[in-house]
Amino acid sequence: MRGRDGVSIEAVHADLTDVVRVISTRCRAGTYSFTPYRQRLFLKGAGKAPREISIPTVRDRIALRAMADLLVALYPNSSGKLPQTGVAHAMSALRTHSYDTFVRIDVRDFYPSVDHDVLMTLLNARIKKAEVLRIIRRAIATPTAPDRSPRPKALLTSGVPQGLSISNLLAEVYMRPVDLTMDAIPRISYHRFVDDILILCSSADANEADAKCRDALKAINLSAHASTAGGKSEIGQVVDGFTYLGYVMSADRIGVRHSSIVRLESHLASIHANWYRDVTRGMNAALADQRFAWHRNLAITGCVFEGVANGWIQYFRQLDDLTLLKRLDGSVDRLAARYGTPTQPARKTFMRAYWAIKHPRSRSHAYIPNFDLYGRKEMERDLFALGEDTSKMTAQEIKDAFFRIVRRAVRDLEHDVGNLS
Repeated sequence: MRGRDGVSIEAVHADLTDVVRVISTRCRAGTYSFTPYRQRLFLKGAGKAPREISIPTVRDRIALRAMADLLVALYPNSSGKLPQTGVAHAMSALRTHSYDTFVRIDVRDFYPSVDHDVLMTLLNARIKKAEVLRIIRRAIATPTAPDRSPRPKALLTSGVPQGLSISNLLAEVYMRPVDLTMDAIPRISYHRFVDDILILCSSADANEADAKCRDALKAINLSAHASTAGGKSEIGQVVDGFTYLGYVMSADRIGVRHSSIVRLESHLASIHANWYRDVTRGMNAALADQRFAWHRNLAITGCVFEGVANGWIQYFRQLDDLTLLKRLDGSVDRLAARYGTPTQPARKTFMRAYWAIKHPRSRSHAYIPNFDLYGRKEMERDLFALGEDTSKMTAQEIKDAFFRIVRRAVRDLEHDVGNLS
């Protein structure tokens, strides 16, 4: 994906050695400067401001990746955190039946509110090279702007651009003082994923835990949404259930938030409607059927791509409400009957995908596509199914075309999961 300079990955790859040498020299000297990031907006739903994602240039991505590798080495506990792990830990605490109250705290405008001076002070405790600190500050101070807009001149003094390889790492460093404060409080079970905080405790300790967490946030110039019933921040009884990271949780059951189910069903409906449109507009029937089967199966099973498990069932694999999976499989059957989609090859199912994820075996390993393991043969097979002519493509062109299609499909899968806050 290109940045505002319009330079492609292929153009940089042709001269990669020299490009990396220049980037390395300037980073070591602390003189590297970043091009304003390209703005992409993602809708979060009706009545909500869109999420701004910052896309760096290819050259800047190389520099940022180097900074990310350094941060991972210095702060190993700040990388690789998955929301599913946080959900599993929270459920383990709930199932001890030691807590009757939950406190959910959601930070207001987290990424845009990160104070650069506070962040740099925290980083300075472990990073002593002024050149490295200077590059990190420049990276987060670089503004984001849409294509064809004037080049921004003012640098940012607060906020961390979302979408950079260092964004989540810096967020973890920034929230570390809050974690230390809350971990030191007895009789509570504290959980956090980025800016979503969950505290399990007794009703007698709830208000105090809520106040201490808000004070810890205030100490790093952050504020949280006020606690209201059903709001982003809330204090309530565990027996009544609550939402956390897209899940609906109680002491003995874990399900999925209704909006995430609706979003998935809407995506499945659009896949069926697209097949019907293609057929009625005269597309080759075999091609229309192949495209339909590929996209429908991917929406059901998700996939592994670039080391990440993507998709609705992949994200919500912690659920234990199996009736929901039966409902989803029934929804797909009803869509197929409504649109008259082909019955062969037999479609994949949410139920089997769930068990393939929860209990992987050699015979079910192929049920969830792992695109990272695909060779040229598998890529050509899928490209052919999607209507791409690979007969005159080089091996690199086949790989580029395949990855381009998969990245687009993965973005659709991310939309299925939706905004977790």
